[in-house]
Amino acid sequence: MFIIFKLHFAFQRAREHYTQTRGKIVNYLTKNWIIKGNSFIRYLCSNQSDQRINKQDFLNNIKSNQQVIFFVFRDLHFIDWFLPIHKALDTQYPEKFAVIYVNFGSTLKKVGDSLEYLPYLNQIELRLVPLKDTQFGHFSDKEIELFNNFPQPDLILTTETIRQEKFKVKNRVYLPHYTVPKAGDTLPGKIKFNHVFLPTQEEFSYTSLNTPDGRKPELHKTGYPKMVSLGNPSSRLFSDEKPIIIFAPSLDIKLIQSFMKKGILAVFKALTEFNFVIKLHPTLSTKMHYLYSYLCRELDKEKHVLIDTKSNIQQIGHHSRLMIADFGSVGAEYKLSFGKRLIYLDLPKSYEGGADLKFRDIFADSITTIENLGDSIRDIVNLGDLSLMELEDMRNRVVVNWKNADFRAAEAVNNILA
Repeated sequence: MFIIFKLHFAFQRAREHYTQTRGKIVNYLTKNWIIKGNSFIRYLCSNQSDQRINKQDFLNNIKSNQQVIFFVFRDLHFIDWFLPIHKALDTQYPEKFAVIYVNFGSTLKKVGDSLEYLPYLNQIELRLVPLKDTQFGHFSDKEIELFNNFPQPDLILTTETIRQEKFKVKNRVYLPHYTVPKAGDTLPGKIKFNHVFLPTQEEFSYTSLNTPDGRKPELHKTGYPKMVSLGNPSSRLFSDEKPIIIFAPSLDIKLIQSFMKKGILAVFKALTEFNFVIKLHPTLSTKMHYLYSYLCRELDKEKHVLIDTKSNIQQIGHHSRLMIADFGSVGAEYKLSFGKRLIYLDLPKSYEGGADLKFRDIFADSITTIENLGDSIRDIVNLGDLSLMELEDMRNRVVVNWKNADFRAAEAVNNILA
């Protein structure tokens, strides 16, 4: 049986390789016949005259007394971590700061300087809609040279390593994109920063607050701004009123394969009294697309099971009843945000030792094997959500400034630049 399972994956990998090869051919023809070897992103910017004028106006309207903040990113979903801080800056310090978003999507293998940039750009613009005119303050690193008066930053925030980012700036802030770190997680050594915005209390933080190369950044206990701003819930994903359960596995592909080998999809198929959302990390629908294709094929006829790779937890969490997780921060973020129930799947001992599983051991509603998952789901759904007192006690123990982390982060930015 497992041999057939592995053959399925091999077949899906081959299909994905074919799709990627076909895409490369289309991009090659586009680049050489239509845009004559130029940068696709620059070509796109040059031919969107209205958008380019609006962007230039945005730059021209930055006042000489304003301090300039860059948020730099590659993976577009990291915008969700910074938007609450941007909103708080505009509210608390109106007209004091000019915020510019710079994407390095061209450095991503799944995007590059190709036609794949279009859906990537569209998703960025959708995320920036809540802030007025912010879409005109967003630039690709490839198009900066097309504009006049592009400023130097006074401060840069980022959540990830971007080797190609070469801006000269004194103040750099690392904004963690998770609530609780895993075993072995440290402050990143490859990201350039001299400030850190810490989201959690010491009990649920890094074991060391120095970088691997010995640097001691300035620490700011801001909290987790993304949790404060839960955003607009998505429209209901199902037409019926059955309880919705989210399965949000980590990026560990071998672990996911082991869950499927043990029959987790069969559990979901059998529990037709519930609706399931398999919330895959965006990477699992790109670099590892064969997994996504395999799941789509296996679950094609299951109307009560959906696969989601684009929504964030803040959107789909509103309508759900509970989450199933394995390790990492997604389970903690879900329960801390919504006060809903949380089931963890049993893991090998090699995953132990991080704040993520310390959170599990204290706050999980169930830790179960795949064999007992169906019974656990039925039992935990019947518990209902946490009481307000339970939720506040948990937040106070785990998170820093959970009520106003966005404004605390804005204050930290202001203090750094003061």
